Amino acid sequence: MAIVQEKKIKSLNVVNNGTDTVANVVVEWYTYADSAPEEYFERVNRTFPLEIEEVDPNSDSFIPFNELTEGIVFGWIQNILESQRIEDMEKRIIDRVNSRAYPTPSPEPEIINKELPW
Repeated sequence: MAIVQEKKIKSLNVVNNGTDTVANVVVEWYTYADSAPEEYFERVNRTFPLEIEEVDPNSDSFIPFNELTEGIVFGWIQNILESQRIEDMEKRIIDRVNSRAYPTPSPEPEIINKELPW
């Protein structure tokens, strides 16, 4: 009984000038309870803009769009994904799924009302 969190590149937004320079990366977090993933899950998408002002499509370091891999793109935003803000967001998502999938039972009351024995 655990909460699983996966993230993947959902889409890439490119500059519409023929260079296909990636301007934004959309990441999807899929968080689910492994005991019932179809019932207890949450999908969250976040868009991360890239610094593209100094990108030169003619440089040797430029990677053409059709040669990109998920690993390369994750590398571009790795520092952002390791930020405290993103870690806090991931924890909140996990906590929400966890609270629905594995709710904490109410504690037993210390004093209860019983029917009279006669």
